[in-house]
Amino acid sequence: MVELDIFGDDALLHADVEVEINALITYFRNSGKMVSMGLSLDDGVMWLVLKSENEEELMDLIFNIPSQNEISFDYYILNHFEIIQEIGSFSLN
Repeated sequence: MVELDIFGDDALLHADVEVEINALITYFRNSGKMVSMGLSLDDGVMWLVLKSENEEELMDLIFNIPSQNEISFDYYILNHFEIIQEIGSFSLN
């Protein structure tokens, strides 16, 4: 799991937030490595679950992020990740 601090300091004030976020989402989708994503605009943080063969591949992906802003990051190795989707029951009667 990667935690990206998208907008540090006052970059949020000077950036076109929507364009920047869409560029990041497109980059990770096109990489074929993104499993899931979470976003907090209030905090300027994006959480991504990415699949990679090794740490070097992950670092290469992160260091090549196309961004006009400085992005800091932390990453955490997940040994197990499962998406649980619950669908409520309903009736057509």
